[in-house]
Amino acid sequence: MQVCRVDNWDQLKSSKVLVEIQHGKVVAIADISGDNWFNPTKEFGAMDMEKEQMESAFRDNSK
Repeated sequence: MQVCRVDNWDQLKSSKVLVEIQHGKVVAIADISGDNWFNPTKEFGAMDMEKEQMESAFRDNSK
């Protein structure tokens, strides 16, 4: 919903999106202008890496 800049599912129904497909799978979506992309694999991978770094730093500081 953030990609399309809507607040609820009813507004999303009339929104158009761009879709990136690789090997038959959707890998990213964007608003119709193509300026606001969401790639779950990249986004969540970066979040996981950041989380691991924070946990590692916490473990190192608690010794």
